[in-house]
Amino acid sequence: MWICNHLEKEATALMKLVPATGEVENPRQNPKLERFRKACNVVHDVFNNGLCNRSRELFPVMKVTMAQIGISHRFVSDFDRAERVLSPIFERIVNEALVEQKGNL
Repeated sequence: MWICNHLEKEATALMKLVPATGEVENPRQNPKLERFRKACNVVHDVFNNGLCNRSRELFPVMKVTMAQIGISHRFVSDFDRAERVLSPIFERIVNEALVEQKGNL
């Protein structure tokens, strides 16, 4: 995982419910799991590609702007800042998905 390493076990369990491609099964019935899927993709893109591929998803999924996480002109200038800002958001997304999926884990 890229952030929230203390939740690796929980995130791994949730990832088993996420398909390799596309939306989760029944995204309307599993909105928190679907948000978790999208958040994983955004976080991965931030730390591996400087948000080059999923910049349009950052605000809808994580509710932060590129400037808030330290991205300027499509370049992450401060990965520590990005981690500080995104970690509590991602942690909340993981916990919400865990609550929603408690019977499926």
